[in-house]
Amino acid sequence: MTDPGSSHTETDRLQRLLDATLPAEEEAQLVAELERDESRRRILEDLAAEPQFREDVHAFLSRPADDDASVFRILDAVQELVREAQDPCLDFLEPDDRPEYIGRFDGYPIIDCIGSGGMGIVLKAFDPSLNRVVAIKVLAPPLAASVNARKRFLREARAAAAVSHDHVITIHAVNSDGALPYLVTEFVEGVSLADKLNAEGPLPVNEILRIARQTASGLAAAHAQGLIHRDIKPGNILLENGVQRVKITDFGLARAANDSSVTRTGDVVGTPQFMAPEQARGEPLDCRADLFSLGSVMYAMCTGESPFRTDSVTGTIRRVCDEQPRSISELNPDIPAWLIDIVDRLHAKAPEDRYESASEVEELLTARLAEIQRGATVLMPASRRVRRFRLPARPRAGTPRFAVLALIVVVAAGIIWWFPVANDTPGNSTDAVSQTNMNSATGPARSISPPNEARVNAEREVARWTLARNGEVKLFEHGRVTRQSQLPETSFQIQGIHLWHRGVKDRDARRFLELSRLQALDLRGNQLTDDSIPILGELTSLRWLYLGKMRISDANLECLNRLTKVEALALDGTSITDDGVTKLRGLAHLRELLVGSTAITDRSLQHLADWSSLVRLDLFGTDITDAGLQHLDELVNLKYLILQQTAVTDEGLEHLKSLPALKELNLKQTAVTNEGVAAFRDVRPDCTVDY
Repeated sequence: MTDPGSSHTETDRLQRLLDATLPAEEEAQLVAELERDESRRRILEDLAAEPQFREDVHAFLSRPADDDASVFRILDAVQELVREAQDPCLDFLEPDDRPEYIGRFDGYPIIDCIGSGGMGIVLKAFDPSLNRVVAIKVLAPPLAASVNARKRFLREARAAAAVSHDHVITIHAVNSDGALPYLVTEFVEGVSLADKLNAEGPLPVNEILRIARQTASGLAAAHAQGLIHRDIKPGNILLENGVQRVKITDFGLARAANDSSVTRTGDVVGTPQFMAPEQARGEPLDCRADLFSLGSVMYAMCTGESPFRTDSVTGTIRRVCDEQPRSISELNPDIPAWLIDIVDRLHAKAPEDRYESASEVEELLTARLAEIQRGATVLMPASRRVRRFRLPARPRAGTPRFAVLALIVVVAAGIIWWFPVANDTPGNSTDAVSQTNMNSATGPARSISPPNEARVNAEREVARWTLARNGEVKLFEHGRVTRQSQLPETSFQIQGIHLWHRGVKDRDARRFLELSRLQALDLRGNQLTDDSIPILGELTSLRWLYLGKMRISDANLECLNRLTKVEALALDGTSITDDGVTKLRGLAHLRELLVGSTAITDRSLQHLADWSSLVRLDLFGTDITDAGLQHLDELVNLKYLILQQTAVTDEGLEHLKSLPALKELNLKQTAVTNEGVAAFRDVRPDCTVDY
């Protein structure tokens, strides 16, 4: 149910937001709620589970509209939900006593987790039957129960297995019978093109031609089998160590050209920064859609930047469909005009204005590369004129508006394929980063020394290491940085690091000790354990620390009491208990505590009086009961309280009436009744209640 004065259910409000029939004030309120409240955003998953909802949205998309603002805002708010879904949980692994392995999966000893995304987890494993290292892609456990997800996973295996080529990843085996379907592929010892660009920026012309030619060659082989890849991007192009040979991977979106889903209007999949305009509009596709994506990859190799990047997915889709990218010559004057012409033709908005086939592109790039290697002058044949885009007169079915709204349904279903994910491929742990201070993370923690020249260099190395893993850094005086090319040439200090689900391990924790002014560290969903806690406890400048969804227990938590400046701490989804909460009582300035989805009970609430400064408390999915809520009386500053999926009843609400600052109360999936909530609202009309 919803706020006072509203007669709409939560689902009704979201549906009315989509069709722009909410009053302006209520629309603004709902968008704001979605932006800040994780639990409320989950309602979108429930919406997508209803077939009628998809049909309603598609029907809505067919109508013209004058203002898409609410749609774009809602889609941007949902992005956080997608990121949280990319959690490489390895609980499905069986134990393995040998220290060189982190576990076993269906008979394969697992060496490491090398990547994860919305669809699956990629493991580095040893194949004992053939005595070789392999990669295993496992369907993400939350999706394994989905018939559609399993079908798509099997389709990827069949699509890739149908293409036998030097520049396409080789499939060794497929198993779709067990609880977690998986496919076994060759293991590529190297990095992705995305990692290479993050570390090096723009590439030399001969290297651009070599990588693009090999990619075109692999695409030509796929197209010869009637397959359209539909997600060509730097993260799906692997480069073998040494020879730097291209291997195209991730055929999860590949479809046969005669597949009805490829020729059906309305389905939108891919990565917005690299997808073709017709793909973004949900229009029928042919192999030339992959050529547009190849053009975007070549643009990135020329400039170090993706061609249509903006601050939001919706803005990117609009640029792909309606705008030309910034001129390559402006960003990199060293790129010759003939190479720019090739990229421009691949980037033609109309498919008929692009090259006819990947084979044609491969032949052209082979010839240009040979001329450069001979030192000859490159002469390009006269090409057809590429038609420029025209803005549509008004939104219509099949325009970006259609694509964006269709994406909302895909987002809510948790089957997201258009967000770039980390390609933490083997080898990149040593690329572009210093190996100084890379001792075992389990060794004794050391103090932080005063700033010096070595420290300045260390700040840069940590920033480069973070960005190479598709993380983000925030710099004092310079702001947010997401790409290597954005790092200032002058010295800087890191204020914050954001590394969600990026395969960070215990051995990496010591890197952060070099950052003397680090204030914010977000490591949720990584592979840190209790061994890293003493090291993180040395980061005494921290104010915000997020350690959720990791294998952390009560052990060593007392080390965090050294973080006397910490205002926000997230331990949700970990293995902590009441004893762990007791160990944290030294955090006197805590304003935000997230301990949802843990084993804590009412006993933990007895200690909360020590944190009278708390403003936000997340107890989602814990064993909290009505009796425990009486211990919250002294939290006079508490504004936001999440009790979703707890055993709280109307009796517990009596204890919450006296919290003077309480503004928002989440009671979804509890046993409270309409009558109990009504009685609470009579006393506290100033508090918003969701139940």
